[in-house]
Amino acid sequence: MKHHEAANAFTEAIERTVTDVDRHWVDERAKLVDYIGKLIDERTEKQKELKKTIESLKPKVDASDRLKQILESIKAETDKLSKLKEFGEVLSQSEHSRDALIDSISSAFIGFKTKYEEYADAVSEYAPKSTDGLKFEIKVVLRLENFRTKIETIFDNRSLSKFNTFDLKDPQEGDMTVGNLGPLIKSIISKDTEAPKLKKEYDQEKALREIFTDWFNIRHAVNYDNDGINQMSPGKKSLVLLKLLIDLSDSKCPILIDQPEDDLDNRSIFNELIPFIKKKKVTRQIIVVTHNANIVLGGDAEQIIVANQSGVDSPNRDGYKFEYRQGPIEDNMPVLDKSGNKIGGILNETGIQKHICDILEGGKQAFDLRKNKYNLPRR
Repeated sequence: MKHHEAANAFTEAIERTVTDVDRHWVDERAKLVDYIGKLIDERTEKQKELKKTIESLKPKVDASDRLKQILESIKAETDKLSKLKEFGEVLSQSEHSRDALIDSISSAFIGFKTKYEEYADAVSEYAPKSTDGLKFEIKVVLRLENFRTKIETIFDNRSLSKFNTFDLKDPQEGDMTVGNLGPLIKSIISKDTEAPKLKKEYDQEKALREIFTDWFNIRHAVNYDNDGINQMSPGKKSLVLLKLLIDLSDSKCPILIDQPEDDLDNRSIFNELIPFIKKKKVTRQIIVVTHNANIVLGGDAEQIIVANQSGVDSPNRDGYKFEYRQGPIEDNMPVLDKSGNKIGGILNETGIQKHICDILEGGKQAFDLRKNKYNLPRR
């Protein structure tokens, strides 16, 4: 019994303990649930407060985001501006280089003329000095007509009026300056519709190469009595050329002049050619083929050579086809053999003076007729 009672007592003790534990757990659980509920309420309240705080800060956050976007946009624009400035600097340098190249091309074009002028100055030092009314000049000239033709070949002529720096339809030598040529180059490389238009067969490079080349020449000008060679009559040109040939030559050999009277009137012969011959024959032998009495007599020829081709009315001695007779102007005697007899031939029948009168004057009758016709007052 005692064993049974003890078992029951142990069981009851356990049950009491479990009951106590359960009751204590219930109490503690209730406290825990109550505490958790309070925590939840507290968290809920804090969450509400936090939500209110977030809602109150939201405009500021949104503003901050917008500010951030603005700052990012400003940075992006600043980067773009920096790049634009860099590009502008590059563009400015490119424009500066372009302008420098344009000035270089224009200056090189004018440089052609400068080099020609230097050459002309150097040659002028060795040119003959003005003498006997002759004046020598060495000029640098622009081949203006060729330049105008080239302009017409390269450009659409209907668009030439669009270029207003100078008249591109009728350019003048004075237009060829660095200040004028620069705008012409810019108009060629420009794509502006207001610039003169190139023809289809020309691109910019080809147009520049053909325009900006050597258009200059050296011109040797000769003036005589203030007349240019191109304004002189054929006779005056002949006289000037004769003077040039003799004055410019250092040779001492004889000078042969064939019929200078062909292009000269007798006054020019007597007033200009004869004084020149008389002056030059002191230093050089001059041989003149002429039918003009003024040249022979006025030039005081020391030796006259008369030629004759044999004919019915003018036979030569011994049947020669050509025969010659020489002597001074004063010779007025026929040619005789040792016995004092005429040796034959028309040239030997009379003296040189008679031949001069017959051939150059038309004979004594013609000479007397002219002499008697003139009734000139004495000076």
